[in-house]
Amino acid sequence: MAPIRTAGLTENFGGLRTVNEAVVNEIPIAMVVLSHALPLPANQPANSIAAIVTTAFMIRGGLLTPHYLFFASVEAAALLFII
Repeated sequence: MAPIRTAGLTENFGGLRTVNEAVVNEIPIAMVVLSHALPLPANQPANSIAAIVTTAFMIRGGLLTPHYLFFASVEAAALLFII
């Protein structure tokens, strides 16, 4: 059996690991799905945790380009509205 190649999954691009970035970018999509699947008492804490994790990733992995700052601020305002 041939060994599994995982070198391409963890390459660094601009200091961020590709797999970690892909997983964190799926959190807002999971928020939409979970808001329909979970009952209300479980939905509110799950969305709050997801919003905090997504905001932390935006701050930690953000760039200082004008277009990133604009879109990140809009996304952060929407996430604060969720919390």
